[in-house]
Amino acid sequence: GLRAENQRLAPGASLQSHGHPDEFEQVMVLSGDFRDNQWDMRPGDYVYRRPGVAHTAASTRGAEVLVVFHKNKG
Repeated sequence: GLRAENQRLAPGASLQSHGHPDEFEQVMVLSGDFRDNQWDMRPGDYVYRRPGVAHTAASTRGAEVLVVFHKNKG
């Protein structure tokens, strides 16, 4: 299946390294600043991850992101 979430990160928020073993993940930054272990992102930036790819998530000033998960059928 497919699901989308509008997520808000508070200023200073951070998530430990994690992965989504059965899902592709797409993230688009809508506002604020957002970073993971590879990229520093601003509004309009987009990242795509394959299932199981470990990553972090954090924001210095707060952020709103659209996250789309797609279940891996493979």
